Amino acid sequence: MLTFRKRTVPETVGAIAFNVPAAVVAGISVGLSAGLIGVGGAFFLIPVMLYGLRIPVRVTVGTSLAVVAASAAAGLLGKVATDQVDWVLALALVIGALPGARAGSYVSRRTSTHRLVAVLGVAVALVAVRVWLDVLTGTV
Repeated sequence: MLTFRKRTVPETVGAIAFNVPAAVVAGISVGLSAGLIGVGGAFFLIPVMLYGLRIPVRVTVGTSLAVVAASAAAGLLGKVATDQVDWVLALALVIGALPGARAGSYVSRRTSTHRLVAVLGVAVALVAVRVWLDVLTGTV
């Protein structure tokens, strides 16, 4: 049986210092890039916030989720307006995503930031491999 140790995670104390103009430029650049090539903004946004703006991992994850939710809401409106939503498929995905998100949140709170970054790195590497396979085999 899989068990998780309870551990306390140090929370960020006080305001997080970051360069506001750099954050605005990063947001515009990520949004433009994501829109041009049709990739989720979080794919670009998370590394920019972590390594470019030096925002802590847990704050980066929460912030990227908020940005993705806002972007998804805007995208949903456009897709609904042009009748491009398969509602049965969407419902099935939501039914799976809700408990998955809760479980992921539970596990994330009990996982060290070093492991979270490692998991993120593996996920990004797997996506990169898949994209390159699609490009090289011409299935894009």
